[in-house]
Amino acid sequence: MSDSTARLSLPLIQPSQAQKHVTHNEALARLDTIVQLAVTGFDAAEPPGAPAQGEIHALGAAPTGAWAGQGGMLAVFRGAAWSFVAPHPGWLAAPAGGGGLRVWTGSVFAPVPNAEQADLLGLNATADSATRLAVAAAGSLFSHDGGDHRLTVNKAAPGDTASVVFQTGWSGRAEFGLAGGDDFSVKVSADGSAWTEGLRIDAATGAMRPGAGLRFPATPAPVAEANTLDCYAEGSWSPGFGASGTAPSGASYSASGSYVKIGRFVLATFEITITAKGTGGAGNARIESFPFSGSPCYSADIRHSGITFPGSGAPMGRLSGINMTLFATNGADMLWDDLPTGSCSLLGSISYIASS
Repeated sequence: MSDSTARLSLPLIQPSQAQKHVTHNEALARLDTIVQLAVTGFDAAEPPGAPAQGEIHALGAAPTGAWAGQGGMLAVFRGAAWSFVAPHPGWLAAPAGGGGLRVWTGSVFAPVPNAEQADLLGLNATADSATRLAVAAAGSLFSHDGGDHRLTVNKAAPGDTASVVFQTGWSGRAEFGLAGGDDFSVKVSADGSAWTEGLRIDAATGAMRPGAGLRFPATPAPVAEANTLDCYAEGSWSPGFGASGTAPSGASYSASGSYVKIGRFVLATFEITITAKGTGGAGNARIESFPFSGSPCYSADIRHSGITFPGSGAPMGRLSGINMTLFATNGADMLWDDLPTGSCSLLGSISYIASS
């Protein structure tokens, strides 16, 4: 039978042992020392002159006096003498005067890291030397304490990175922050390997530089704020050419056009070649089917070949809706009958405000 317990080295009463109370009391005294261990001094080297009963010191490597030769032991004052207990790795001790817990490492009582000083902290996750704070949860909350709340991400030098990365299956898909410089940037990736910069804001000027341009929806969604850009579109359109009254029969022409729309502002160009005006057309000659309906406006940027406009004025167009009626600057209408029977052409542009 062993003389003591394996973990705390408490003396065991042996079979047929005399004076069993001595062994029993020694075990109690030892428990009194190591349970709720409170230490007066750590790394102690010299015994105090007037120790209190039960006073405990964690001895340094080379103590002197009554502690000589007991380096690394726990010294407890009992009765009129010092007793010594060997600590085991993992034992916790609290400073008797208050302070943070210490743990015996096998060679020293080292401070136990607390949440404010821990080198690593994993909450339902494993932290490591690169990711010292790891959290696995459905959400994380950072709230104010009665006022403002700011989250700071700091980097060492301008060429370093301070950013937030979003991943799918541990593969990067988006990143924003200061990536390799002091300009603020937003980047995206389809595969976590190749990255495309979508936006950069210059740190010195605040100028915004879209990496791939600004893209608006194909169907504009106007907003109520008058000073908000809510649409950009560009493309081609197919101009029509006809009469405002009776449509001609047998007319033949070819036409092309392009446009740019910024908000409600439209710039549309057109080029029309008439090879035959046909017969039976009546009313004003007009260019039809503009890409966006517009409020009534006028344009004088029309060039022509083979056409004689009435009166002494220059050619003009009056847009209403999606059709532009031709006339001269002196007010004379350009009638369908005024068109030549042979080939002629019109080339020009108009800028106007779209209805929406």
